[in-house]
Amino acid sequence: MGMIAVENVIDYGVDNSGGGDPTTNTEGIQRALDEAESNGGGIVYFPVGKYLINETLKLPSKVKILGEGGTTFGFLQHEIGTSNFLNFPSTIIIMDDDSNVNMLEPKGLPPLQYGANNNILYQAEIENLILFGNKENQTRGDGIHLSDITNNSYSTRGHVRFRNILIYQFYGNGFYGGIGHHELYFDEVVVFGCDSDGVILYGQDTKVNRLQSADNGGTGIKILGKKDDTKPALHASGAIRLYDIDCWSNAKGIEIIDTLNVFFYGLGCNLNTIGVHIHPGITQEGWSPLQIHFFRANFDANTECDVKVSSSAPNLGSANILFESCLFRGKEVVPPQTPPDYAIVDESYIPARNIVSNCFFRRDLYGIGIINNNGIYTFRDCFDYNSRRVLDEITVPYSYVDYDYTILPTDGYITVGTATGNITITLPKLSDTQVGKVLFLSKVDSHSNSVTIIPDTWTNDIIQGATTINQQFETLMVVNAGAAWYSVKIS
Repeated sequence: MGMIAVENVIDYGVDNSGGGDPTTNTEGIQRALDEAESNGGGIVYFPVGKYLINETLKLPSKVKILGEGGTTFGFLQHEIGTSNFLNFPSTIIIMDDDSNVNMLEPKGLPPLQYGANNNILYQAEIENLILFGNKENQTRGDGIHLSDITNNSYSTRGHVRFRNILIYQFYGNGFYGGIGHHELYFDEVVVFGCDSDGVILYGQDTKVNRLQSADNGGTGIKILGKKDDTKPALHASGAIRLYDIDCWSNAKGIEIIDTLNVFFYGLGCNLNTIGVHIHPGITQEGWSPLQIHFFRANFDANTECDVKVSSSAPNLGSANILFESCLFRGKEVVPPQTPPDYAIVDESYIPARNIVSNCFFRRDLYGIGIINNNGIYTFRDCFDYNSRRVLDEITVPYSYVDYDYTILPTDGYITVGTATGNITITLPKLSDTQVGKVLFLSKVDSHSNSVTIIPDTWTNDIIQGATTINQQFETLMVVNAGAAWYSVKIS
């Protein structure tokens, strides 16, 4: 086995004091990268220090950028959001004022060999670096930008690794993994304070381990299968697996758009406007619905909702979602502040079957708080803290009403809110064939307005114990027994 060539950037006239000429530094680093490439691959080594650059660094395939110092994930967790990291003994690459370019891009392959735009990067690595975008003095520029590959038939694309990296304060995105870049591997990466999205992934068969994306102006992590909303997903096969992920204080924590298989194993999604926003893709015969699994996810204090499923048109597809051992917890607020509204909002056009298993719901306003058009949710061994009720083997559409409402035969669980005044819930007469149907009504807000439960005025139905119930309640189980409805307050 041959020796791996190591190029030290200092040997190429690069200054690591934080000063020096940024043009000289950029050119020296690029010469070191090109030399490693000419040797058939190797390591480009950055000793501890600050490296000021003003142009994009082009990373060749089969080359590893290796920094030095204690750029540990634990350190990054404690120091992000401060300027302390600039004085930490580590390898820090800094974008000079008014550079307005991406910091790192693939060098790609010769255009005459593989086409006009083949920004292919494979078998490359970046490890132990802090990338500082200096966004206050820029008008554009991503941290790491893997451009879209137009000719993606090249078989060796991918196998690119990113480990122990802080991507900090870029004007654009922190990390952009364009179409065609598959088999990306992340381990102990933090993206913080970028004006656009933190991380964008188009690739399939990608594995992400211990990634934090926080305080970004857009989405913390965006996972996409296509760019063109009129066509089926271009790169939707394969799977993306994410382990021990934290997304907090972004506009949206996570977005999943038209890609088939996404699996989260350990997720913290807190303090975002929307925790997770799912956009099912174009319907095509023979294609499976979007499969998304959340194992041990913690949704806490997301201001609008924890999970939202949206379809922009009736021809868009559906998502089958599994929530396993998840916590849905609303933000603790003091009146008259407004707490988050819902745990899950499902606006999909095409019905999809979703499973919620061994989950805990504690929402300050609407309890379990699920509202949907067509989604079907099966609850297994879940607990709703506000109603103090276990939900087990219940499959129902969930609805929320804050107005006078007549129960429909398809209703199963209604969350009643009376923030704007008293409301009346009317029970219709149902046929004898619906004996045993159970409707759960929950009222869990903090207002003193009343909810009146009355039978349909055109029938002789009765309410057990009273003709009306004018009182605030948390949960009321209403049972249809043939031609009559009966109510039993169970909390």
